[in-house]
Amino acid sequence: MAIYVDDLLCCCKEEDGLKWLAQALIRDEYTDIQVNEGSLHSYLGQTFDFNQPGKVRITMEGYVQDLLTLYEVDHYAATPALSNLFTVKSPTPRS
Repeated sequence: MAIYVDDLLCCCKEEDGLKWLAQALIRDEYTDIQVNEGSLHSYLGQTFDFNQPGKVRITMEGYVQDLLTLYEVDHYAATPALSNLFTVKSPTPRS
């Protein structure tokens, strides 16, 4: 179970465990919760893909795209380093 403020991501080996948890939350405390079933889930900008049995593929393509849009990035670079990365500066005298 992953919890972030009011968002929960629950995974269980047996589907009955997830159904029990959802029913317990609805019955005991929260009446307005959203339960997403299936093999593809979005959680806090991440996409969890459970299509391959016994494995999960986690990507953040949606989050990255949102960042690129927010900061109006419209070009790319081959490297994040500046062109002077390997320029050696002359030593400064120690005091």
